[in-house]
Amino acid sequence: MPEILVPLKVLAHGEGLEMPAYATAGSAGCDLRAAIEAPLLILPGGRALVPTGVAVAIPEGYEGQVRIRSGLAHDKGLAVVNAPGTIDSDYRGEIRVIVANLGSELVTLERGERIAQLVFAPVEGSGPQDGSRCLTPAFPWHPKPDTCYPSLPCASASSRPAPAATRVSSSRGARGCWWTPDSRRASSSGA
Repeated sequence: MPEILVPLKVLAHGEGLEMPAYATAGSAGCDLRAAIEAPLLILPGGRALVPTGVAVAIPEGYEGQVRIRSGLAHDKGLAVVNAPGTIDSDYRGEIRVIVANLGSELVTLERGERIAQLVFAPVEGSGPQDGSRCLTPAFPWHPKPDTCYPSLPCASASSRPAPAATRVSSSRGARGCWWTPDSRRASSSGA
């Protein structure tokens, strides 16, 4: 399986924090830490944009998914507002996490606290380069599976690619995170 290196840049306010890393051998993603200078208070019902002090260069064909840590969700009522937050392969800015306090008590985040996990996943077909999109109903209950919505280009069912059964496994690098895709594909039914 080919390994994919995701370059990582530590920004000035992220200096001194632990690098994004897997907490355990079975972790699905790398932990992201709060790169804040002072404790951050999030009121019940409030939200905050939490900087992580890192930027990544995700290879084309992949996306980064930002998810809240389950312990923060359960213990403090925190959630990632746009869960999972998507980091596109062409984004090179700082990873910032939109955190909401869904609990009934004030939550305080500290510098260096693990706030989210970063999971990389393959993206199937990023779409035409001219900006057009094809929305083809893929639900079995739809009466006309080859019908697209008005004014959108469409491919017939016979020309659409078979669905992929892709999973991402991981191996650890000395600095940052590495991801290795498994290129097995699901077999399509011979109908």
